[in-house]
Amino acid sequence: MGLFRKKKEERPAGYLEENREKLEKFEMTKAWGIKKYAPAMQFIFDEKGHEFVIVEGPAETFKEKNPDVISFDQAKRVVLEVDEYWTTGKGEFEPKPFSQTLTQDKYKDVYWRYDFYLKIDTDHPYAGNIRYKMNFKPTIMKVPQHGFIFHRGLEIGGEYEGEEIDILTARLEAFAGKEEGFARREKMMDIFLLRNKGKGSLESICDGLVEDVNKDKYLKKIANMAAHTARAGRITKLLLG
Repeated sequence: MGLFRKKKEERPAGYLEENREKLEKFEMTKAWGIKKYAPAMQFIFDEKGHEFVIVEGPAETFKEKNPDVISFDQAKRVVLEVDEYWTTGKGEFEPKPFSQTLTQDKYKDVYWRYDFYLKIDTDHPYAGNIRYKMNFKPTIMKVPQHGFIFHRGLEIGGEYEGEEIDILTARLEAFAGKEEGFARREKMMDIFLLRNKGKGSLESICDGLVEDVNKDKYLKKIANMAAHTARAGRITKLLLG
């Protein structure tokens, strides 16, 4: 799942045997990927041997799948692709609404969705051009509106390369900081209003607790996206220097 190669030629027996021999010598330095979901993709590298593999499933058993062992030198270009789109529903498999126009007054009502793909162009004879999904499931969220500030999502869709990836990571981290600041100020205002009105009703207190939980989940989602982009930056530096 999530792993695509431009070249689909069947691997000859001689190559497969040679690849198995490389795997036997492959010493995993680290596995970068999502550990929460067992089928998630892992970028695994041998820093001493200057080689890497990209495989679906746990790092502990990656050699059983005989993935292509690729030399760092065979990686020629690394690009982070961020797919940003919106839907009217929050289901995981909601289709993109290609025929609908999104106006500013609807920004706060729709769900923004994000997927992160890392594209690695190689001159490996069989791995070819790799495109794999870095996040296991799409990140789905509503982006809060603050006063007269309207966000068309996070506005991060596109392709990023080299230092642009680090800039994107810093941008997401800064955005998370601003959103956390808004949340703190709104919380203080809620406390102030409740004090002026007495202790407030049980319903209003419960609503406030639910809102706090939702804001916390929102901030965690942005932090997770920043983690994906930071990982893309680390892989870029590892492969291209």
